[in-house]
Amino acid sequence: MNICVGVIVIATSLITNYCFKLAAKNIAAHLRSRFIKSILRQDAQWFDQQKFGALNTQLNDNISRIHDGIGDKVGLLIRCMCQLIVTLIVCFVIDWRITASMIVSAPLSCLIMSSMARMISSSTAKQLPLLDKSGAILQETIMNVKTVQSCNGQQEMIKKYHDSLLAARIHGILIGVWQGLFDGMFFVVIYVFFAIGLVYGGYLYYMDEIASGDVFIITTMLTMSVYFVGFISPHIMSVFKARVSAAIIYQQIERIPDIDCYNDYGEELPNCKGHIKFEDVKFAYPNRKDRQVLKGVTWEARPSETVALVGHSGCGKSTSISLLTRLYDVTAGKITIDGVDIRNLKITTLRQIIGIVQQEPVLFNGSIFENIKLGDDSITMDKAERACRMANAHDFIQKLEHGYNTNIGSGEIQLSGGQKQRIAIARAIVNNPPILLLDEATSALDAESEIHVQQALKHATQGRTTIVIAHRLSTLRDVQKIIVYDSGAVVEIGSHVELSEKEGGLYSSLVKHQQFKSVDKEQTNEEPMVMKRKETLRGSSLMSRDSVSVPDLGAEIAAEEPEYTDRKPRYGLLTLYKNCQGEYVKFITGAIFCCVRGMELVFYVVGLTLLFDAFRNKEVPWEQFAVGLELVGWFNVALGFYALIAILGSLAFLNWAGENVLIKLKVRALSTILSQGAAYFDRPQTSPPKLVQRITNDSLNCKAAMDIRLYHVLNNAFCTFMQFIVTFAMSWHIGVVGTILYIAILAVLGCMARMMQDGIRAVQKRDDSPKLAVEIIENTKTIQLLTREKYFAEKYDQSLEAPESEEKKVIWADSVTFSITQSAMYLSDVICYSCALWMIYYWDADVTRMFMACNTMSTMSWSILFISISLVEMMHAAPATNSLFSIFGEDLCVDANEEYGETPKVMGNVVAEKVFFSYPTRPDITVTNGLNVKALAGETIALVGPSGGGKSTIINLLQRFYEPKSGNVSVDGNAINSFKLSYLRSEMALVGQEPVLFSGTIYENATLGMEDVDPHWVMEAFELANAKKFIENLPEGYDTEVGEKGAQLSGGQKQRVAIARALVRRPKILLLDEATSALDAESERAVQQALDTAASGRTCITIAHRLSSIQHADKIYFISNGRVTEVGTHAELMNADGAYADMIRKQDLQSTAEN
Repeated sequence: MNICVGVIVIATSLITNYCFKLAAKNIAAHLRSRFIKSILRQDAQWFDQQKFGALNTQLNDNISRIHDGIGDKVGLLIRCMCQLIVTLIVCFVIDWRITASMIVSAPLSCLIMSSMARMISSSTAKQLPLLDKSGAILQETIMNVKTVQSCNGQQEMIKKYHDSLLAARIHGILIGVWQGLFDGMFFVVIYVFFAIGLVYGGYLYYMDEIASGDVFIITTMLTMSVYFVGFISPHIMSVFKARVSAAIIYQQIERIPDIDCYNDYGEELPNCKGHIKFEDVKFAYPNRKDRQVLKGVTWEARPSETVALVGHSGCGKSTSISLLTRLYDVTAGKITIDGVDIRNLKITTLRQIIGIVQQEPVLFNGSIFENIKLGDDSITMDKAERACRMANAHDFIQKLEHGYNTNIGSGEIQLSGGQKQRIAIARAIVNNPPILLLDEATSALDAESEIHVQQALKHATQGRTTIVIAHRLSTLRDVQKIIVYDSGAVVEIGSHVELSEKEGGLYSSLVKHQQFKSVDKEQTNEEPMVMKRKETLRGSSLMSRDSVSVPDLGAEIAAEEPEYTDRKPRYGLLTLYKNCQGEYVKFITGAIFCCVRGMELVFYVVGLTLLFDAFRNKEVPWEQFAVGLELVGWFNVALGFYALIAILGSLAFLNWAGENVLIKLKVRALSTILSQGAAYFDRPQTSPPKLVQRITNDSLNCKAAMDIRLYHVLNNAFCTFMQFIVTFAMSWHIGVVGTILYIAILAVLGCMARMMQDGIRAVQKRDDSPKLAVEIIENTKTIQLLTREKYFAEKYDQSLEAPESEEKKVIWADSVTFSITQSAMYLSDVICYSCALWMIYYWDADVTRMFMACNTMSTMSWSILFISISLVEMMHAAPATNSLFSIFGEDLCVDANEEYGETPKVMGNVVAEKVFFSYPTRPDITVTNGLNVKALAGETIALVGPSGGGKSTIINLLQRFYEPKSGNVSVDGNAINSFKLSYLRSEMALVGQEPVLFSGTIYENATLGMEDVDPHWVMEAFELANAKKFIENLPEGYDTEVGEKGAQLSGGQKQRVAIARALVRRPKILLLDEATSALDAESERAVQQALDTAASGRTCITIAHRLSSIQHADKIYFISNGRVTEVGTHAELMNADGAYADMIRKQDLQSTAEN
């Protein structure tokens, strides 16, 4: 009979577990897909209140909790309930009296379970938002690692991350305490009413009202059924957690924004002419309703007209673009296109008739052609090439080995800022939109590229309405109408000539500031140094991903990126436990309690044996028989409280230790990552999005080896060990038979475990969905403006499906493991009881000893069953441990936290001598080819030249983000690698082309990485950076939260805060990589004066495409193709009439006006 039952259990368990696990996987994938689709649906107002890192954490953590709380957990709960119901029916049929006396515990048990659900759900609901916050900090730190390192802000960001994890820890610990307390109380109830059932059953047996076997059947069946409920309580807890997470996820999924891009309602505009009108438009951002950004703006752009919006940063220009594209809706007034209020247009229709190029271009992982195709899904390669020719991008693309099929993104060929901008322009014009919006579209271009792009755009704007936002007024030469903004209102309208000639006008003053001084060729007899150009691979923008462009090197770039295979040793769970320093006492204490709990089933068998002996002595007087029953009853009551202490102690200590270890691992991982040089982040497997995913997901999986699942494995393993001892003590024959059986079972389980681990690693290797999710969440605005929500949603769905075959193999191995352990008890009973009966019949073995030996082996199968349920989940911890600890085992190419090195007084003499450099991921391609640059202490030098020529590479090397291949970079005659790195960077300050701010206040951003800074000097730095006025106009002043990536500030405002952050450091060497590129002319003039003042007494190295900002430099280096080709002052280089002079002429507004 048992054999048949065992076979049926194997089959049903296999099918049930496989189906439920597969369903859980599909449901989780479906939720991830819906979550991403919901993110793509939300409006800008909602995003202003969110943190990208928190959204990514919700996607990973919450849906992982939902996955854990459904699937096989549901199967276990259904099985448990069915088992309990069937048990009650059978027991009532056998004898309703004993059954009724025991099920009185049901209401009390339900009260305990509901109380546990309420307390655990409450703690989980408080913990999740705090974990979301820590995830946001982690993501913004790793995604902007260069800024953190350049500011020496590693320890500050690590502390910030650590503090956020500590805030969530208390709730994680409380979850373990509640679990242990209520679990223990549940078992107290079980044993108390088990005792009642045994005593009452014994009484009925003594009175000959029931057979002894029926007493054992009823009490054992009910106890084991309820006992099973108690043992799956951790899985019930997973269901509770899933419930809380599901509420958060569904709240997001079901949110319908005010501006719904998925809504098909609205008018079409089939023959759009592009007639745009702003009519008395007023607007205030929803999260700052008390501050009006636009104050009755009225202007008009007629069909095919090119209109420029000009004004200082934060005056409302970009806000107007956001309103025109309906990222926001106007507060008052209206905006019309061809006489139709844009609020009445279908959103996709509105955005499809508008092509937009933003100030900070966003390209996506994929090929160049795929990126251009985002502008028009139906285009052919020919059409893409035409668009790229118009954007002056075709030539450099053709020189790449794979041309338009070249992949761009993490671990692939990286593009310079100018190259990215040109591809973005091509993407914007490829579908020939009737309206074109250029928000600082040429801000990242050098003068040569700018003039070509301007000529291209001149052709591209023909026949379409074009709105241009520009601080570099050289881009507005051919604009038909210029609209000047000031403090949210339109103050001037006219052509360039009209406004330039307007005395005292705002635009006129801006133009005068950007004009170059004329140079008399006889002013100087000095000859500039002019060097022969040599073609080589170009450099990159510093604060963006380090990038390259290729002039005439189509073959060279063919060198494939080296594969970074993981040849490090494998790390398993033993490694995890070895790295629990400081928590061993808690772990050992918890393990002791687990071992104490492990004796419970042994004592349970002892209690049954006592009852068995009492029933064998029925002939004794009732008083003597009652003493035996009383002993059995009190023994079980004591066993209940024994279980309470053991469960509470083990869960509290293990969960406490697990939470602490998890925090240490996360913080250690972040600390290790922040210690790496830039080359580390260029590798595909250690790209920033991948690292965020590894820390978030792997740490969560590692916890499975330290929380309640470890508790189950430890206490049941010890229980199994003790049961073996008891079995051998009672009958070594039964012990040997049972040992052989379980060794065979464990061998099969070991093979399944190995298969599962290999499968999990394969899934991790093929699963790119977390990386894609980060890209989508961070660039939703761009995706919406391109109306490519559906494309990215489908792409994400495909990434979820990629590892499906590997996931099914893991589920299959899991299900086989589960089915074997489920049937073990039936095989054990058949074999052991058969042997026992044979020994009793033929060898006259002691019946009591055989009874105890067989019962012990039977309960051992329960222990193995409970081990398997948790062990399967712990299997996920092994690959996660390997993935996480491989971060710790990485070699440091440049140790950003190194404590050794010299700390001499820095004067500021900087020399780069015969520097050759190639990016480590592309060692065969030269970026700088014998570069020579020199800046004396207190001198201001400027690095100019074509975009991607190698200028930013010099700053990369100077700050030791990379090490040169050969040559020397020194400060005051000392090689920079002899300096203590943190000290070297503390003597420098960098303001990058794309300013990076972090979540926190303006003041906190300015003092990032600084200790004991004088607040008065901070205020002075803000004033020098021309930031004090706009900050003090904000409601919360310096305590204003800037939002993630500084989203609450305009581009120019972010740049000024970044400049203030640099000035606060009082650096001896000031590095400016396009530091004023995001500033309007008025702000640029003020900031340039501030920088001129700040540069006094310190060395200043400036990279600039806007050449008006560097004409007063002591020395100008013209860098092209990785070499210095011209050196001299502005006057000297103008007299030389070389490449620099040609670039000046292309930007000189005055010469244009005169012509």
